[in-house]
Amino acid sequence: SQGLFLWGRLPEDLIEKAHGINPEKCAAEVISDVILEQCGVFITPGFIFGSAGNNYLRISLCASQATLRKVVEKIKNLKL
Repeated sequence: SQGLFLWGRLPEDLIEKAHGINPEKCAAEVISDVILEQCGVFITPGFIFGSAGNNYLRISLCASQATLRKVVEKIKNLKL
């Protein structure tokens, strides 16, 4: 199957916050867990594709524009 994905690098301040939340996990895993818990949205942490993805999130763009807009609004209100 095919899909359209966006790879986003986490900003340094978010990487630092993630390490403060759980230093045992890579930043992308921590942030994707928080997004899932608080927003009900699954975003793939980049580390599952190799250690070079530790500070990246892989975001699927295979949804309607309306759904993507709702997700963006949910994530904007994220509390770390």
